[in-house]
Amino acid sequence: MTATGHTPSYAVDSVEPLRAPAAVARQLLIGRGRTVVRLVRRGFVDGEVASHQTMWLAAGLVPGIAELVADGGSVADLLVETFGMRPDRWWSTAELLPPPADIAAQLELTGRPPAWRTETVNRCLERAVPIELAQGWMRADCFRVSLELGPVDGRPPRAEGGT
Repeated sequence: MTATGHTPSYAVDSVEPLRAPAAVARQLLIGRGRTVVRLVRRGFVDGEVASHQTMWLAAGLVPGIAELVADGGSVADLLVETFGMRPDRWWSTAELLPPPADIAAQLELTGRPPAWRTETVNRCLERAVPIELAQGWMRADCFRVSLELGPVDGRPPRAEGGT
């Protein structure tokens, strides 16, 4: 956002440790009922609401993160600078859907126009374990979403007999 001349910011709506629901435990590869930190926040672009996100973090990997994220700073920066982890996107999905009424209200949408629904699991490169599950909604009028499909290294495959 900053590179395109906009100012991003976040407002934390809630942050709490709790027992991992079964679906979250599965995605984070932890035992059901283990402690996770659930962070619910809204993202802003130039002061206008643009996204709603629920992040689930494996509490054992990020002790004390609940207090550190309360000010709305970058979770990615905290993972690197405070916990010494290099987050890497393990997998991600995106689909354009009408959001549920409660999310539409959080995004300050009139009616229920389509928004980008995303789900991502980021893992720690060093430990090769999932760190966070992020489930979010982004206003389609605020974000351009580009999907790139292909090899992980980003290089196109060589044609048979090519150089």
